[in-house]
Amino acid sequence: MAAHLESKPPPLLLGDGEAHLWFADPEEIGDPALLSQYVDLLSEEERAQYQRYRFEKDRRLHLVSHALARVALSRYAPVRPEEWTFAHNAHGKPRVAGPRVGRALRFNLAHTRGMVMCGVVREAEIGVDVEDMERKSDTQGIARRFFSAPERSALEALPEGERRDRFFSLWTLKEAYVKARGMGLSIPLNQFAFHFGEDGAVAAAFDERLGDSADGWGFGVLSPSPERRAAIAVRILNQGVVRVHVRRTVPLIREEALPCRLLCRSERLAGGGV
Repeated sequence: MAAHLESKPPPLLLGDGEAHLWFADPEEIGDPALLSQYVDLLSEEERAQYQRYRFEKDRRLHLVSHALARVALSRYAPVRPEEWTFAHNAHGKPRVAGPRVGRALRFNLAHTRGMVMCGVVREAEIGVDVEDMERKSDTQGIARRFFSAPERSALEALPEGERRDRFFSLWTLKEAYVKARGMGLSIPLNQFAFHFGEDGAVAAAFDERLGDSADGWGFGVLSPSPERRAAIAVRILNQGVVRVHVRRTVPLIREEALPCRLLCRSERLAGGGV
């Protein structure tokens, strides 16, 4: 059997002004006994989805991401990971359906090659995204198709060596916002734009057709590993400031604070460390 944490860690506190980001690397989790324990945590629907993947790498990404969500949520409530139930909105965004544990926990998942990510907050809307910057992709073509005109102009004005890095910062921010809204690609990606200041600040501008205000959101970009870019979008409660805490884990085995600073952030997001 795979070894569990030597002792059950104390519950983590998660206040209104906090967002916790969890990262795990599926490629370092190869113990068959541990993977079998992850399967046991899944619902029947999640297990069926897991079985439908043809390739082992895709099966493991699915398995570890769903195990991560369940184990992470249980760090904030006296609920066993296998006891959580989930529902989805019309666009597929998952939410906690039960058990009820007081003030609602909300979460969002993302994954890419070699990394899964889970963001957790209380009651606020959250979206996260993580991307592999080493993957082969037509960044220029994607930018022309999906970015706003100001974003394209700012991207093209950068030195060529900086464009790919900026592209992934923009793309993850856009994905995080769309996922936080829970409306899928019914939100046109060119109807909102992000601007990066020289001081490490990021600002958002929304087309009035979105029916939303950038003042109600906090955005941040971080690099959980040299090859990965990640972003968070969180709707701010009471117009306050959200402090981001980052953790790395092998679900059920170990967890630790990840010293990962925010590369850039809006004025309503702070932190990025322990």
